[in-house]
Parts: sequence; C-alpha cells; structure tokens
Amino acid sequence: ETLTADTLANNGWSAVFDGDSVKVELVTHKNNTSRDNKGKDDPSRVVVSAIKTGACDDGNGNGKAIPFSICGATDDRIPSEDVRVGRISSSGCTGWLIGEDVFLQAGHCGPPGASTRMHFTYRTGSAAAEDQYAVVPGSYKSSDHFDGGTKYGQDFGIGRLSPNSVTGKLPGIAQSEKCGTADSGCGWYSLGPVPSSTADVTIRVTGYGTGSQKTHTGSLVQITGSGNSWYVRYTVDTTGGNSGSPVIHEETGKAIAIHAQGGCKKNGGGFNAGTRIDHPKLAPLIEFYLKTCSADSDCSDSQVSNGLETCVNKKCQWGEAPTMAPVQCSSGVYLTVEIKTDNFPGDISYTLTDTCKQRHIDTKPTGSFATAHTLYTYSHCVDPNSAFDFTINDSYGDGICCSQGAGSYTVTYDGLEYTSPTSGNYGGSETIQISTCGGPVPAPTTPPPTKSPTFAPTHKPTRSPTSGLTLERMTYCGVPNKCGKGNNALLA
Repeated sequence: ETLTADTLANNGWSAVFDGDSVKVELVTHKNNTSRDNKGKDDPSRVVVSAIKTGACDDGNGNGKAIPFSICGATDDRIPSEDVRVGRISSSGCTGWLIGEDVFLQAGHCGPPGASTRMHFTYRTGSAAAEDQYAVVPGSYKSSDHFDGGTKYGQDFGIGRLSPNSVTGKLPGIAQSEKCGTADSGCGWYSLGPVPSSTADVTIRVTGYGTGSQKTHTGSLVQITGSGNSWYVRYTVDTTGGNSGSPVIHEETGKAIAIHAQGGCKKNGGGFNAGTRIDHPKLAPLIEFYLKTCSADSDCSDSQVSNGLETCVNKKCQWGEAPTMAPVQCSSGVYLTVEIKTDNFPGDISYTLTDTCKQRHIDTKPTGSFATAHTLYTYSHCVDPNSAFDFTINDSYGDGICCSQGAGSYTVTYDGLEYTSPTSGNYGGSETIQISTCGGPVPAPTTPPPTKSPTFAPTHKPTRSPTSGLTLERMTYCGVPNKCGKGNNALLA
C-alpha cells in the first residue's frame, strides 16, 4: 500500500496486513518547484504514532467467542462469494453495501473507530489493501436498543465509506466492477418491502460468522412491527460474526432486515432474528444517505435533521460540527468566523488580527480542521473601535472551493457579512479587511486586493512521486516475542 499525506489524512490508518512484521519506506518528492525550495528535495519525515496488533476478532467485538446459533444438529451453511458483503475489522461483524458508499451493520457491533476497515474478501484474514475501506468520520449513526428485553427490534448501524486509499474508488463502484460494470449497481443490495405474511417466504443470510463468507437459507417464521420492536424471525443457520449480515428475501433478492440476534438451538428449537429495514428510526436514515440532492435544503428531514446538513457532490452529509460556546459581549461587538471545509480540511488555516492594536485575536494552524464538508464556527467579542485582517490559507495552494469540494468561509462583524471575493478560489492565501481604526464601516462593495499564490495546481493530485529516495527502512514486529501468523498490524 502506498500512502500519501492526503490518503493517510483521509483514512487515518494504513490497511490491515497479515503476517509478523511490517516494513515502512519513506519516499521524498523530488524536483520541488516552490519559490523557497526550488531545485531541492522536499523535507520529509514519517512518524508512526500507533500500531495495533493481534489476531482480528471473529466474535462480536468484545474479544470473546459467542455461541453458534445453528438451527438444528448440523451447520448447513455453504461457502459464498457475494461482492456486496464485507467483514468489519474492529468487531468481526458483517457489514453490507446499500449504495456506492453506504453500508449497514448491527448497532451492537459498536461504532467504527479511526482504524476500522470494511474488508471485501471471501476468505478468512485481511483483504488486500485495495479491498479495504475506512468509515467516513462523523458519518456513522446507530441504535442498540432494548425494548422489553428484545434487542433485535431496534439494532442497526449506518454510515459512509471513504474511497479506497490505493484505487481512489468508492466501494460500491469497485465491487460492481467485480460482478458487472462500474455503473451496473450490482455491487450493493436493493432494499425491498418486508413481507406481510410468512407463508411461502424463504430467507437467506450471508455473512462471515466465525470464518470465511458463508450463506444459508431457511424459513421466515414471524414478522413484528410495533413501538421500537420491528423485527423478523427466521430459522437460518448463523454464527457469532454473522451479526450485521443482510437478511434477504430469497424470492425477490432484496434485503429486508439486518441480522442482529442468534437464538436457534441444536435441538431444533428457537429462532434467529433481525431488525427490519423499514424500522421508523432506520428508514429515514436510509433515505437521507441514499438521497440524490442538489441543495442543502434537500437534506433536511424532520425526523433526523439537526439543521446543519449539507449537500456535497449530490450526497447528503451530516453537519454536526464543533462550535465554540456563546461568548458574552456587553462592551464590544461580535465577530464570528464560519469555515465550511472542502475535501481536504487539513490544508486550511487562518489568522484573525486586530490591526489597530497589532495583536492576534485567533489563530487556527494547519491541521485544526479534521473533518471534510463540515461547518466550524468561532465567535469573539472584539473592540468596536478596532479594525481587523482575516487571512485564510491553504497549504497546498488550491483554495477552499471548486474541484476540491464546495468549501467556503464567512466573517460576520457586528451584523455585516464578509465573504471571499474570489468565491474561495484564492489559491494559497487571501486576506479580507474589516472595519477601520476608530469605528466600523460598511462591508466592501468591491473586492479588496488579494495575495496571489505562487503555486496553485488546477486539481489536487495524489502526490505520488515520479522518482524518489528511500530515506529510512523500518521493520516492526507486531507483538514482541510473539511474531507469527495471526498477528495483524496497522500503522497510523
């Protein structure tokens, strides 16, 4: 796997590697064309801040084996190769695609962490790096609810997956190419209506259990939908890691539930169960994630809205952003900075300076903004007789908008709004001037001069070097004194 600063920032961790060691090579980017370092190699370093090791858990996330839930004396599951189904690395549970980048799992499998990957492989062990996908930070929503002791009536999780760090493809596109064409849609499940009757209905569950991908069919035995308990029960063989698997209506081929509970007995009693996809709290989330939008207002929904949702690349995104607590301002005026990040939030920085008193009011260095397509708000109480410079920078030199995502910024001073005179296409840096020493003036009617960038590419490449120098080679053993098969390693 080759990781650039961008792909590592977007994915958080490397892929998962099977084996007893990991080798890291640092390659510099030659032929620097920047003004200060022309003709020199870029100064580079790599810091391995964390390593996770050990065999990936095949249970339900607590590191313990859980009982089989086989409906009868024998395990009748058979090997399968469904491209739409993957294994969640952090829990050992199963997840599955319902869109280009949207996945479902069981809520009790736990929220995905920064190192979580969905592995699209049919075997045991880790998938190849090009078949592992990170979860988009902040995109995951879930419920793990007990209703009168019935957990599986409201047990679901939903989120988005990032493009692959190697191929740059979304999982649904890549998986569709394995079963058809990129635009065929065969790489994810269609969701169907839950049957109104159990008569003549066959159920299929496909997932990972305690090993490779397997599938089995059985009968639908119960349908329930009231209060918080919306579930179906069935006699289909499953094991521990099947939690989160798609529950498929065999006659239509469409998924109708998320497998969440094992209860079948070897003596033939009991049943397994899953949360219905039309659960009143899950259905609006599915609609939100799968909606094709053209404006932020398209993403509002009274059931799930928090008022900050945005439409990015025709997909609805959550707008839960860190916001400073309200400041008290009895003797001054409010100055508020709003930053809506683009695809590369780590490139953004800004300074806010009182030019009359020659002091910084606020500084956000590179790396302060962690989440793409998110609104960050910072408020200050400032002197009404001062003037201010707001300077925003992009460390890569391509601004905050356009081909790199619909980012923007607004500075509001005493009710007057100041926005980018270049609509965010400012290259490396831009400064707006606010008010004058001695008192406020109206917002400018013509754009003030801006600083021209020295280097501004028309698009953000992957930054892979065309030639390079290996500065250092480091070999890591996953577990001290215990190197051997089954010890997995991730690097951050």
